Amino acid sequence: MDFFITILLAGLAGWLANLLYTDIELSPIVYFFIGIIGGVVLSSIFKLFDIPFLNGYFGDFVFSFLGALLVFLAINVSARFRKNEDE
Repeated sequence: MDFFITILLAGLAGWLANLLYTDIELSPIVYFFIGIIGGVVLSSIFKLFDIPFLNGYFGDFVFSFLGALLVFLAINVSARFRKNEDE
């Protein structure tokens, strides 16, 4: 059951990150997956560098939210880079 709650929190975090980072318009399902991917990416980075982080559902939500913002930023930068390359 904890796995499903964590997945739902990650999806919610992806959606909320989209509300803050409104340069990109995608479907709500994509926001859900970006929250999940962002949580995995950010928690992996923290584990790689042995940085202590929050535990529990709140920690999962915070990591997913910040990771989703990081993924949105990466998508935006790559889209702008490709746009400048085409010109």
